[in-house]
Amino acid sequence: MKIKFFVIALLTIIPFVGDAASFNCSRASTAIEESICYNHTLNRLDTEMGRLYREALYSIADIRSRQREWINRRNRRCGANEECLIRMTRKRNEILRREIDEYQEDSYYQPKPRIRKNVFSPQQGIICDRKSSFCADSYGISIAYTKRYLGNRAAKRLQRRIERDRMDTKSYTLSNGIYCNSRRYRCYQSRYSDAQPNRKYTNILFR
Repeated sequence: MKIKFFVIALLTIIPFVGDAASFNCSRASTAIEESICYNHTLNRLDTEMGRLYREALYSIADIRSRQREWINRRNRRCGANEECLIRMTRKRNEILRREIDEYQEDSYYQPKPRIRKNVFSPQQGIICDRKSSFCADSYGISIAYTKRYLGNRAAKRLQRRIERDRMDTKSYTLSNGIYCNSRRYRCYQSRYSDAQPNRKYTNILFR
């Protein structure tokens, strides 16, 4: 009877392998992974980090490489030290949450009633500029998307501009000053060489 009670009590203390974390605990193969699976606090934090990471894939530039760098840094710094792992994972979650919130606050996907934007994104991967009369996707300025979202007249004007001016369709400046370059797969605050990358438009077009 005492043995049975001890087993039940033990099961309530140790998290069930497989319910854990941002990976499958049944395949845990390192001391760090075992710590994450069996420490309740660490398990919860790592599970939250996995959720935040999946959400960040749609909003934060270079998140995959940045997350890999963080994991390598965490492993080198903490090893299987659970207090260190908890501290670093909690901090990482705070950073991910803040960056996701910043993107959402500045995102074109939030409804803005009674405001008709010159620059807008009708869907992921496309930017349109009413004032400049063109739409673009990850490959550059597109006559087809211009026709779809701005109409036939805008598409015909764009085609004439491309032919007449030998317009570079791979790089362009939007009417709000944002500069995008499809060869570099990135948008910038302006066309100037020292301009900072613009995360929002880069994510819309190239992520």
